[in-house]
Amino acid sequence: MQDQELRKLSAELKTNLSRLMEQRSTWESHWQECADYALTRKAEVSKERARGDKRNTLVFDATAIHALELLAASLHGMLTSSANRWFSMRFKESLLNEDDDAREWLESALDKMYLAFARSNFQQEIFESYHDLICFGTACLMIEEDKDDILRFSARHIKELYIQEKILILQKKINLICHLNLFTLNLKQVTNYQYQDLKSFLLLSQDI
Repeated sequence: MQDQELRKLSAELKTNLSRLMEQRSTWESHWQECADYALTRKAEVSKERARGDKRNTLVFDATAIHALELLAASLHGMLTSSANRWFSMRFKESLLNEDDDAREWLESALDKMYLAFARSNFQQEIFESYHDLICFGTACLMIEEDKDDILRFSARHIKELYIQEKILILQKKINLICHLNLFTLNLKQVTNYQYQDLKSFLLLSQDI
């Protein structure tokens, strides 16, 4: 029964992905041109490049590349600096914010969150995400659990990213943004997945 449900989910995901690929196709040429001149190390949106392939053949002036690097560094320093605290937390109920024990608990939780960020690769990957955001106008930072460092971040390439917006009518209108990531796993990466995730992955990849 569970296998049938997974197969049904697999078919729905592949159908939805095919529709999103068709909708996104008009943007890929624009992203490729932007990367060709401003972010050449990621200029493989609609082109397939081999390792060591020359990527700067269209660049005759590095102004765009240099400007992108400066803006990414500025965003990194101002929004998510590793030297300063860049977010805080408070309770939704104002009475809890006035309670000393509640505030002490919140400060302790905040310290643990910053410690988890510091032990992870967040700073490297968020800096990479800023490059994508500036060049393509869209970026994706994937978060996964890590046995050693609690959190593991990964800035995914724009060619792996498919975005779908759904409008749900409940008590009010809600815009729900759904992200689908399409990427390749080698055998070692597949074996590291949990059993249920691996089972879903195998069912999804049977007909691909």
